[in-house]
Amino acid sequence: MPGIFVTITDSDVSSQVPQMVQRLHHGKSWFDGKSFKIADGYQGIVTFKSELADSYTVSAAGVQIIVYGEVYPYHCTDVAADKQGAGLVAMLYERYGLRFVDFLSGSFCISLYDAPRNQLILVTDRFGSKPLYRDMRVNGLRVSSEIKVMLFDTPTHLTYNAKSVVNLFTFQHPLDHETYFNEIEVLPPASILIYDIRTRQVTLSTYWTYDVMREPTDLARRPLADLVEQYTATMEEAIRQRVASYSRIGVFISGGIDSRLALAFTKRVADKTNKEVVAFTFGTQKGYQSVPAVKIARAVGVEHLFYAIPDDWLTRYAWEVIWNGEGHVRIRDAHFISCFEAVRERVDIVVADYMSGLYYGGHITPTVATLTDRQALADYVYEQRKVDFIQDAASVLLRRSFVDNVTRVGRESFDATFASIPTGLPHRMAHYWDMYQRGRRYVLPITTYPGWAIPCVDASIDNPVTDIAFALPAELLIQKRFLRQVQRICFPALGKIEFEAAPAWEVSAIAKFAFRVRRYLARNLYFGVQKYSHGKFLIKNRDYRAYDYWLRTAAKDFVAELVDNAAYFDQLFLDQSGLQRLWRDHLACQQDHDQAICDALNFVMLHHYFVKGEAPGDYPG
Repeated sequence: MPGIFVTITDSDVSSQVPQMVQRLHHGKSWFDGKSFKIADGYQGIVTFKSELADSYTVSAAGVQIIVYGEVYPYHCTDVAADKQGAGLVAMLYERYGLRFVDFLSGSFCISLYDAPRNQLILVTDRFGSKPLYRDMRVNGLRVSSEIKVMLFDTPTHLTYNAKSVVNLFTFQHPLDHETYFNEIEVLPPASILIYDIRTRQVTLSTYWTYDVMREPTDLARRPLADLVEQYTATMEEAIRQRVASYSRIGVFISGGIDSRLALAFTKRVADKTNKEVVAFTFGTQKGYQSVPAVKIARAVGVEHLFYAIPDDWLTRYAWEVIWNGEGHVRIRDAHFISCFEAVRERVDIVVADYMSGLYYGGHITPTVATLTDRQALADYVYEQRKVDFIQDAASVLLRRSFVDNVTRVGRESFDATFASIPTGLPHRMAHYWDMYQRGRRYVLPITTYPGWAIPCVDASIDNPVTDIAFALPAELLIQKRFLRQVQRICFPALGKIEFEAAPAWEVSAIAKFAFRVRRYLARNLYFGVQKYSHGKFLIKNRDYRAYDYWLRTAAKDFVAELVDNAAYFDQLFLDQSGLQRLWRDHLACQQDHDQAICDALNFVMLHHYFVKGEAPGDYPG
């Protein structure tokens, strides 16, 4: 899973490589550690995932290059499309110097040690999809793709960032470049950090940003059919590059338009290259996701496999999620983890589409385009993105000595991030916030945890694919309207299949109304029976996120042990009595607090690992 760790100090830390590599151990992943002497007595260490192709090289000029993720050529007419990895970076760096980043596409972070110039250069991709964390405590430089690695010699010197904690309970994710610890920051997206080893000077710059003033380009003014044709060719090429060296391909499908298009395009690529494709769905048998997924797989012509998420998965995997995900992969989002070993036995790589919906306007409503007043736009986006019932629970969960006003802190944090957006077209300003905040700090971390068990790629993050999204006019960008047209033109049979939470587009108004009525009645019956029986009669949610049910059944004893043990709350900002109150209300079905409870448990376990340094049982290792 993790790929890069670099430390440059004036002391010899080579003896700590084994412990560092052990902290990077994830299930079936393995890593190499390399220690090397650099100028002025400094010591450097890098690690990388050795199972990835072309992840490490030394150029002819003596530049050591580490690549974590997938790197492909971008706007390089004289470079073979299949050229990738550290070899591609070495060639472009030699040819263009620091401008090499302008010719890269993919999902990556990169470390270059340029010995002739006595510089260490760190690079993140356009969207920061492979984050690099910087330890601000050291005299020198320490950067890693995982926080836990940076704690191997100072395990108890972290303090909590109150704003980030509040933002998790307000927006479901931190904002900007902060982590849950004051001493650790994440590098911005599209950033180049240059560390001069002689002077110890750090230079941080950005090589790309989303243009909020961008009017529709000539590309977007082309006939819709031509635009769809270009998108299709671009998406198929992005998938082809990622699966070229694999013969058995899996695709995660849930019933949404993003995953159904990913499956359809992957099947096209596989048919042209003689590869096998299998569709996977996880959750509840005959649930909201599995029912349309079966129909989608049948329409596309691929085998479909369904794996039920076991009710006790929290008990079995929660500690692993916290250790590997460092709290930024929430327990509340990691419910597929129990199924990945079965997937690994069946396929070699998985194609998933996490980001198309965001890049192609899934969260942009028609109202946004009408809000020309900046403050009105900020107010609207804030109200749309905050999660009221979790924010209300945070006022009960957080000690007053830690945060005195959750609502105020959350709003101030949002305002600071929105103020950094240049004034531009309203829908692009909202899009900007979604990409740099929600996309980078919430959606992208979720994409990492399948990689703990099996290679998992997302072609929608490719530069040529996102370039089309960023060129679209508002009428095609809002609420995935362009993706709807792609489905209508390229895969019309999929338009008659319902979504996980909405009726099919190509059905009558009566059918759509009946669908919504059935869902409304089922939901109210589900909540009503449980509430008025005070939890004596429990009904399992048909959604794959059955956290309310899991907490009340198979995970009940596991959660109770954490909630009722005062030792877990020692020096922690959570109020144990407040969490116990929410827990009792949840068990009695008076209100569903599953999200707030899971987020509180995130911090209980994170505190146990990363601040107190206590790992239960034999995990990790």
